[in-house]
Amino acid sequence: MGLQAAEFDGDLWFFAYADSVKVRQIRVNPQVNVGFSDQRRHAWVSVAGTAQEGWDRARAERLWNPLLKTWFPDGLDTPGITLLKVHVSSVEYWDSPAGTVVNLLGFARAAVTGRPPKAGENHEVSY
Repeated sequence: MGLQAAEFDGDLWFFAYADSVKVRQIRVNPQVNVGFSDQRRHAWVSVAGTAQEGWDRARAERLWNPLLKTWFPDGLDTPGITLLKVHVSSVEYWDSPAGTVVNLLGFARAAVTGRPPKAGENHEVSY
């Protein structure tokens, strides 16, 4: 699933099919986690929240991107299309300034010296 670009107001939006496994799972348990990574920058974000499914044509029109036609060939008139909203409750991110090799060397040095490696920054924000 791809996140739809929108000004962040505490909610994340995704297009989906109403009969998809993901939507059925959310109907049973709306607590979700959404993960993002940027491997070039060695950064990761974990978003926890509550999801709900529902169709809002006006919002869908604001969020629509022509690239979505790959998955929804009839655009917003695709049968079964719906929106998933994830209301964010907390966000945690990790930022590692060095590459994989440097991080592995840091872990090796930590094993020898007994001091924890400098693994970058980690912060959590709750809403």
